[in-house]
Amino acid sequence: MGFVFDRMFAARGNYTCAIWRDSRGYCWGFTTALGTGSGRAQSPARVLNLERLTQISADFSHTCAVRDDGVAFCWGANSNGKLGNNSGSTETLPTRVKQLFDAKKIDTGFQHTCALRENGFTVCWGDNRNGELGDGTTTQRNLRKRVARLRGLTNISAGSEFTCATRNDGRAFCWGANNHGQLGNGQTNRDPNPIRKRVNVPGSP
Repeated sequence: MGFVFDRMFAARGNYTCAIWRDSRGYCWGFTTALGTGSGRAQSPARVLNLERLTQISADFSHTCAVRDDGVAFCWGANSNGKLGNNSGSTETLPTRVKQLFDAKKIDTGFQHTCALRENGFTVCWGDNRNGELGDGTTTQRNLRKRVARLRGLTNISAGSEFTCATRNDGRAFCWGANNHGQLGNGQTNRDPNPIRKRVNVPGSP
């Protein structure tokens, strides 16, 4: 009998990860981000040293997950500090995200990562050359940095050099790269300041 995954799937690039009904993570494919100490698995392989998972997110070269106590872990390639452990070294096993104890959701972007905290604030870390961390700068961060001037957030999504979030009043905000209009504000210039980049929906107040 095969695996029955009744929790969450995350597929990107050459691999897939999921949370099985035992609240453990399993990954398979070809990448250093499997969390198994190996770079290849042709069938689901258990992420080592990690249990009681509530959420998992996979990007092209790194994976992150949240445990039921709010502690976050990341593993895989660590270019631009996207694992959040204040190191630039690749990690083939889960490594704890430093200074983050109340994560509700985590999302992996191309070269950065963001986490929604229980208090409605969001923190991001990693590459920031286009302002995708939302701290008002374009400075790379190896440790979490709070997204500036936004609170009451309910969801977060990290893209390729940009990030978007929704607030408890239903409004959406995006920040970072905008060369293709991905911030949804009718412009094409990048901006590292989230509060200035509200998504403009036709007919909205």
